[in-house]
Amino acid sequence: WVHDNLIAQVDRSTVSGTAQSALERAAVSDPDIARYLAGLRHTRDMPNDDAGRRDVADYSGAQILAHLDSHPDDQCHWLRGWGMRADADQRDVVFHALLLSEEPERVKRLLRCFGKTGVPRFDRRLLQWIASADDVLQRAAIRAVTSIRHEELRQSARQLLADGDIANGIRLLVANFEDGDYAMCVKHLERLRFDDADERHHLGMEVLELCEAHPGVDALDCLLYVYEFSPCSTCRANSVRALIEMNVASDWVMRESKFDADPDTRALVLRRLVAAP
Repeated sequence: WVHDNLIAQVDRSTVSGTAQSALERAAVSDPDIARYLAGLRHTRDMPNDDAGRRDVADYSGAQILAHLDSHPDDQCHWLRGWGMRADADQRDVVFHALLLSEEPERVKRLLRCFGKTGVPRFDRRLLQWIASADDVLQRAAIRAVTSIRHEELRQSARQLLADGDIANGIRLLVANFEDGDYAMCVKHLERLRFDDADERHHLGMEVLELCEAHPGVDALDCLLYVYEFSPCSTCRANSVRALIEMNVASDWVMRESKFDADPDTRALVLRRLVAAP
């Protein structure tokens, strides 16, 4: 989804308000910027049905279901906002409909109601979507149950890990963690071989979330994985910070981090070295 939020922010912070013009000049020689502007024009040209829609929090659960039936082409990304603001009993109406739904595209839209809040409770009928071959549907289902602890979700996490879906498996483990899980995760991480920086970044974020939710010395190898393989400076800095806070940062990590590309990481390590006895 290409939007113009960044352009608007730059324009608000300057007197001239010429961010769009600057990008258009740069697009002459930069194909990436040219593609961004083309996508931006496409987004701005898309029909917007929000103008005639009343405040989403006013919809009842029954009205949400009716809207889905009468607007089959509406992707309903706004349902995330509805889910955050709707009463629990109205979300429960949608949840009941979700459990009875078998059509994947409808399930995707219904799951958006729980993208921020999560589903109200576990139901094993959700497991089929967690195992879906449709990546979008699977991510939405996993996002909706990440705060729930249940043995069947733990089993799903272990199955995802065994199948090589490490990021989603680790995400399900956050609420279903048990002693020994770090060692299990490391075994799967060591087998990974991919060159895509976005995939490594996504996986690194999931590993960090697990380590932050369950701090301890057993997280050492997982944190080192993020430090060594994440292309994201912020994620590397967070991994170093966690290693320092747990007092398990090795000498080689401290020496190397003094020359990290990220100034925050360098400053963090230098403060630690100065404070060391």
